[in-house]
Amino acid sequence: MFPMNWWLMSLIPFLLILMNMMLMQFITTMKKNEMKNTKFETTKMMWKW
Repeated sequence: MFPMNWWLMSLIPFLLILMNMMLMQFITTMKKNEMKNTKFETTKMMWKW
């Protein structure tokens, strides 16, 4: 159990970085499509989460 937990803990920073990169990509695509306000609402929801 403990080795598995340690493995997961080592994975967490990597996952966070990956998620951050994806989020940035998402936001840049949103900024390109500034026509719709609904898309900005989704970005706000993402930031709150």
